[in-house]
Amino acid sequence: FGSSIFWTKDAHRGSPSRPTLYSVGPKPPDRLHPISLAMTGNASAILAEFVGTFMLVFTVGCVSLSKTDPAWAPTSIACTLMVMIYCFGAVSGGHLNPAVSIAAGLAKKHPFHLVVAYVCAQVMAGIAAGFCYRGMFQAAVAVGPKPGFDWWQAAVVEALYTGMLAFVVLSVTSKRNSPANNSNQFFALAIGFVVIAGGYG
Repeated sequence: FGSSIFWTKDAHRGSPSRPTLYSVGPKPPDRLHPISLAMTGNASAILAEFVGTFMLVFTVGCVSLSKTDPAWAPTSIACTLMVMIYCFGAVSGGHLNPAVSIAAGLAKKHPFHLVVAYVCAQVMAGIAAGFCYRGMFQAAVAVGPKPGFDWWQAAVVEALYTGMLAFVVLSVTSKRNSPANNSNQFFALAIGFVVIAGGYG
């Protein structure tokens, strides 16, 4: 079935060894590791970050400005994040967040120049998404602490959950937890749950 059997000689004893099966067909592609540098090229990776971040920010704007039940808003955003990570994880790593890209750079998972390109693409995608949902709803998302809270409290919460997001991304994609020859498939689910925790927290 597309393979041939060849007898090999033992290099030390000069005697025939067991037959070895060599495939004469095309070699199957290596399985891509999530959040790895085994990518199709920097241009494709940067474009993937732009598209994924655009969809994520656009979803945030839509659920914030529409009549969506606030109880379901974090779930909607988390689901969009999970889908985008599964879509683009093998292309760019599926960061979709400047904080995650910077964390990946500090962990030496990505070179500095690629981190800068990712952050630029993510910022531009966020701005483009903002213009889109502003055009749809003729309104802007209010940014600031909820009534009853101060700016410093909001800043602490944002820092804590952003740190948790970066920590989970680096953890579920580490070589120990997700070896290249047997990578896990729950990485996007775990990352999405961080968004749910932050949204309801």
